[in-house]
Amino acid sequence: MRQPKNVLEKWVMYDNCLIGDLATVGISNYPGSYATFDAVADDEEVSFLDIRNSAEVTKSYCNIAAKEKTDWSFYLNSIGIRVNYPTPNQGSEHDVDGPGEWANAHMLAAEIMNHAYFELTVSQDIILTAKPLMLPSGYGAYGYMMNSGSNNAALSHAVVVDHTENGVPDLRNRFSWDLKAFEIPKNTPLKGRLRFSKYAKELLRGLSTPENIDFEGTENDVPAIINIELSLFGYRAVQQRGELHFTGGGQGNV
Repeated sequence: MRQPKNVLEKWVMYDNCLIGDLATVGISNYPGSYATFDAVADDEEVSFLDIRNSAEVTKSYCNIAAKEKTDWSFYLNSIGIRVNYPTPNQGSEHDVDGPGEWANAHMLAAEIMNHAYFELTVSQDIILTAKPLMLPSGYGAYGYMMNSGSNNAALSHAVVVDHTENGVPDLRNRFSWDLKAFEIPKNTPLKGRLRFSKYAKELLRGLSTPENIDFEGTENDVPAIINIELSLFGYRAVQQRGELHFTGGGQGNV
């Protein structure tokens, strides 16, 4: 008799917390999001993996189908946290004397994350506790886009959109379970929690509300949306597609 057989398929799980004026860009009812950095500081923790699913926020931000449990067995190889903060610097509007908007990305991704910790829980067991800077994502945009039309002489290369990464985007930099992948059985609850120290919360409150991204020469100002992305790389166990396998010792009979 032929029957389906489970095989391992390379897979990524990802989930994003968004910060910014989501309603203006048509994103409504996004679970676990924040309008301001003050709201982030006021919350006890930033939640991942069990607070939203892909049907609620689309796969642009989360590819988890069921937030209560895993849909299949998952062999976890590595984990990473990525902070993406578009900094819309525009010529003379940019304050070069103080940290200002241009440094918010660096403050959030580097200094604030240095005063925080992350925990990954599988069922009831905390399998990882680490500082976010110990969990580089290993991927993503790196560096910045340049605007040669700056009106500010102090900014010889004004930045339009600046990206600050947690380490060089090289997959070898991710935190991994080197000796053996961590096996997560099917239907197991997962949750990730990012918690900030009191000092980090004060820094969060000091960050300005994200400015709009100004498309020079147009009236199409778009709110800057910051995202903190958690990613889990590994293999999921799924039924092999398009092929059935013999059971038992005999392979000669269908």
